[in-house]
Amino acid sequence: MIALEISSLESRGDEKALIEVAQSIHKDETGNIFEGVTPSTFSQQKQMLLTSAQTYMQKKAWVQALSKNKISSTEVIAVSNSFGTATMLSVRDTFKNPWYAILYTVFVLAACFHAFNGLWTFMISWGLIFKRAAQKSMVTLCITLMVLIAFLGLAAVWGTYWMNLRY
Repeated sequence: MIALEISSLESRGDEKALIEVAQSIHKDETGNIFEGVTPSTFSQQKQMLLTSAQTYMQKKAWVQALSKNKISSTEVIAVSNSFGTATMLSVRDTFKNPWYAILYTVFVLAACFHAFNGLWTFMISWGLIFKRAAQKSMVTLCITLMVLIAFLGLAAVWGTYWMNLRY
């Protein structure tokens, strides 16, 4: 796949003329610091040239980055237009290792305990709950919420891990 990208980039040539025209357009429109930016009218042709040059330079940088890093046969490169999808793919890749899933399990349980123990301690130490019966019911509520949130967190971690085993 990388070889295909390299060959398509090489078939386009260096496209120096496109880059030079785009740089001259950009230079003409930005002016200098002392004179400020001179406004110009919108031109579809200029926009097309600048967009083409930018796309070409981005693709060239992408192919160079792909060529630098060697990829093993067990690795893939995923490209996404959205940050959320790319992050999810990264998390999914992390959970392919069972040690990371175990480590995240410990952290999820610790975070849940810390949050709801802190809530219960806050309620008592700030004097929001005085009576022993109210404190016991608050402990029950906090433990119930802790177990619920811990279950949801562990379902996310281990669901992702088991999903990775199938695909």
